[in-house]
Amino acid sequence: MSFGKQQEVIFATIATTNFLPRAMVMAQSVKKYMPRSKIIICIVEEEIPKTSLNLYSYFDEIVLAKNIGIPDFYRFIFQYVQSEGSNACKAQFLIYLIETYRDYQKFIFLDADTKVFGPFTELLDLLENNEIIVSPHFISFNEQAPLYHLAVIHKTGIFNTGLFAIKRGADSDGFLHWWAKILSKYCITNPAKGFWNEQKWLDVASGLFNFRIQKDPGYNVGPWNLQERNFTVKEKGKYLVNKEPFRMFHFSSIYTDYLEDMLKLSSSEQRHIISRLKKEYLQEITNIDKDLLREKPWSYDFFSSGRPIQLKTRLNFRNNQKLYYHIKNPFFANNKTFRMKEKTNTTGIKINKRFT
Repeated sequence: MSFGKQQEVIFATIATTNFLPRAMVMAQSVKKYMPRSKIIICIVEEEIPKTSLNLYSYFDEIVLAKNIGIPDFYRFIFQYVQSEGSNACKAQFLIYLIETYRDYQKFIFLDADTKVFGPFTELLDLLENNEIIVSPHFISFNEQAPLYHLAVIHKTGIFNTGLFAIKRGADSDGFLHWWAKILSKYCITNPAKGFWNEQKWLDVASGLFNFRIQKDPGYNVGPWNLQERNFTVKEKGKYLVNKEPFRMFHFSSIYTDYLEDMLKLSSSEQRHIISRLKKEYLQEITNIDKDLLREKPWSYDFFSSGRPIQLKTRLNFRNNQKLYYHIKNPFFANNKTFRMKEKTNTTGIKINKRFT
């Protein structure tokens, strides 16, 4: 692909306030290697966060999740904890972008905690003739890797939705609307019952829509697949992965020991390379995050009164259909309201109209 066509590509991401610094690092990395692309962020907060930083120096457009066309948004977001709520917006955000930016044909979604290390030449070429491109957690079977790694992926989904690409078309439109409908109610974190946010649903979608699976080892490198990705140094600051150009890394759960635990199976050279990449990434976040945004709470974790929403309250609201459809904006209620409603709904007592 000629990189003169990069203006046709929109990169999309989603973040809450505490993920904004990571999203900024991601955006900088995209602009470094694909400077003519457009980067649009959906912020899942009630308001655009107040910060001394100029967010528009990182993103070309900023939109709040409540403004991307999700029906009954406050009911929708109230039923989810922070990670679920952010992920539940992915499909509708892509629908919003496709409907809003009609001159664009190609859209690439990146999770906020990813970083780009090279131009997406191969992925953009695939988008020429494919409408839906997805990235699997694994692209090969490593006999030396513990089997429980496969068991974990079996619970969380074949594909990793930290990277997917869409080309405008009938099949991709059908997929996004199907996915958005599912996520309006079932973006749930409960692997024991077969749910893993938005991601697990792609296993089902792969049989319904025409997915092109990208198996390039340089893309969507993450802690889960380091045992099958061999890093080598091409030249200073540039790497190859399985002898192919290194394009992006997914720094998932970067503030935990997850990456270090997965590196235990890697060679000493690989551990050195990945540890250096992590150190540089964390330093970039620190350099950007002068306002300590990464420590800010989620605005949708609180009622309008300022009191915190209990997890049990969210679950009661999500699981009780009568309650869900009778309260227009649950943020105007309180935790006690939902305990009362849970009891009264089983006895047929009418719901208090004060909260509708």
